[in-house]
Amino acid sequence: MNKQKKMTLHEVSALHVLGRHEKVTLRGESSVVHAAADVINASRELYVMLCSENATMKEISTLLEQKQLAAKVFYDTTGIKWRL
Repeated sequence: MNKQKKMTLHEVSALHVLGRHEKVTLRGESSVVHAAADVINASRELYVMLCSENATMKEISTLLEQKQLAAKVFYDTTGIKWRL
């Protein structure tokens, strides 16, 4: 993946995580698409929980661990460090 595509992936993903884009369309190898979708969704879930007034530390901690695991799988699959 070239530098421009990496930047676009992170930019579009950030908009989705913040709730400004409903849907992110991914194309490519199945393993890469699944790894990207998993880390994007985990990042979004964590962000939503962090914004919730009713969030508990246990819920946040669980989602943070899930996001970190998804980021590791994404890195192992693509070689790209997840920046969100």
